[in-house]
Amino acid sequence: MNKSKSKIFIYPNQYSHFNKKGLSGIVVTLIIIGIALAAVGIVFYVINVVTEEQSTAVTDASSNVFQSCESVGYSKMISTIGCDGMVKYMGGEKCCTGSLSGKSCLELLENGFTDDGIYFIDPNRGDTEDAFEVNCDMTRDGGGWTLMLKTWYTVEENNVFKKTGAVGDVSDGLTNLDSGYKLSDGAIRNIIGPGQKFDILADQSGYNTAYSTGNYEYVILRDYTGYWKFDGPVAASTTTTTFQSYRKSDNALAWTGNLACGYNAGTGAAGINCVTVLSNNPQGGAGCVINMGTASNPGWHHFFMSQYNQDTYMYICNGAQHSSNDRFSARFWVRESS
Repeated sequence: MNKSKSKIFIYPNQYSHFNKKGLSGIVVTLIIIGIALAAVGIVFYVINVVTEEQSTAVTDASSNVFQSCESVGYSKMISTIGCDGMVKYMGGEKCCTGSLSGKSCLELLENGFTDDGIYFIDPNRGDTEDAFEVNCDMTRDGGGWTLMLKTWYTVEENNVFKKTGAVGDVSDGLTNLDSGYKLSDGAIRNIIGPGQKFDILADQSGYNTAYSTGNYEYVILRDYTGYWKFDGPVAASTTTTTFQSYRKSDNALAWTGNLACGYNAGTGAAGINCVTVLSNNPQGGAGCVINMGTASNPGWHHFFMSQYNQDTYMYICNGAQHSSNDRFSARFWVRESS
């Protein structure tokens, strides 16, 4: 009887010990699985955060696959165009909830943005949070022009003379006088690109009534190579340039020639200034195929961003257009040249 009883008590104790060992193993296994799953979650979280930081936006992969960017009022992102808002995915498209930005107006044009107007650009290719608005001309001479400078004679209300930083707001760019307007020299150099080769388009907000009956002309300086700055005169181009004058009303070519640049008349000089005739003197109009002015002179062949008394001169085919008499501003647009 005693042996029998001892067997009865031995087996249950052994079974209980076995259960404890088995349960401990299961608990350990579950803990290990939990730690592994947590580690995987952390890895995915880190990858997601890094991806968001690299794109400078928040992505939403759970968006409706049947929607498009346009259907929800977003802009479709194309190629290298940046976004100053959030990035979301709709129907396989990459969408921007804010405004799109490119390096320059030319890059925006090359990616399908063909309307004149105000756009965001990000010339330094850095964080799109420092993108800013500019005026883009997407029409004249193929488009892609970024307004970089608006200036006029003397420093009355004009606060851009020899400034290296940005001046004014995008809304000041196309007004007559009011505030001067300028992109920072650094932004302009980034727009121009590392090759430092660029085109300049010059126009005006008004005209000098002593030499013309209207604001008829814009002038393009092509293939200028040099280091841009506005705290003094820009050195002469290291490559051959070409000047062309156009009639605003129909973009008809009025004159082609060349002037030597790098001119420096003293303390009033800043930016690009050209005067000596290298080929085909425009004479303020008499030497042009289309004479748009009411007076001409063999000595009129000037293209000044800022000279003498910080005055702007455009003596090409519309008479002697300088801003020291009738009050108007000269505007300069830039475009990278290949």
